[in-house]
Amino acid sequence: MADHNDVRFEGGSLEVVPTLVRDPQPVEFERLLEQRRRLGQDLLDEVWEGVYHMNPAQHSRHSYIQQQLAVLLDQPARQAALRPRLGIFNLGEPDDYRIPDGGLLRPGEEAVYLPAAALVVEIVSPDDKTWDKLGFYASRGGSPRAHRRPRGPAACSHRRSRPLGGARDPCATDQGHRQP
Repeated sequence: MADHNDVRFEGGSLEVVPTLVRDPQPVEFERLLEQRRRLGQDLLDEVWEGVYHMNPAQHSRHSYIQQQLAVLLDQPARQAALRPRLGIFNLGEPDDYRIPDGGLLRPGEEAVYLPAAALVVEIVSPDDKTWDKLGFYASRGGSPRAHRRPRGPAACSHRRSRPLGGARDPCATDQGHRQP
């Protein structure tokens, strides 16, 4: 069985690398995008500064962590007059947006592309691009703060101020220091 990170062909192998398809896009690529749209496989695709990024569906553990965060953040968010949204939404504009795993939104913000979030939640999975999104999130209303555990996915917030309701900072270590 071939490793999904290695493409084999007669005479050698080619390690999988990010691929940029320059305009004009081939008809086959347009067909692939249309097929992804039709099958609902493009829900997590993003556009980073005009470059289309195809993202796969997340592992089932991802939604388990997302549900736990939804429960934990709901009451403190509402007490802070914010709307919890633990599920995907578009943060940015049509030609430059990311899709976080959740966030806390200010009242009144409803659109296909939201310009800002009070807090952005990302669940870090192996080999994803979460760490590359921190600067973008910081430019959208919060200072980036991230956390990862050595094993498995982890979660943390990208926020502007102290934790909601005075809760313990989930990004801090037991000694009170911030994780990178």
